[in-house]
Amino acid sequence: MNIKQIASQALQSSSTDTALLAGAMWESLEDSHAVFHAMADDEPIKLAIQRNEEIDRGKTTAI
Repeated sequence: MNIKQIASQALQSSSTDTALLAGAMWESLEDSHAVFHAMADDEPIKLAIQRNEEIDRGKTTAI
């Protein structure tokens, strides 16, 4: 199964199951919390805004 198939199936699941899957995937990263600790306070917000703009422009798609 490829990532697009997995994402499609996950998005058809209940909100609870999708949240549990997202949490499990996040925690599976080697140092998931270090990413945010390494950023300045406003960097995550700027990154989220940038990603949202990329989705709006069609440069990327949300999964």
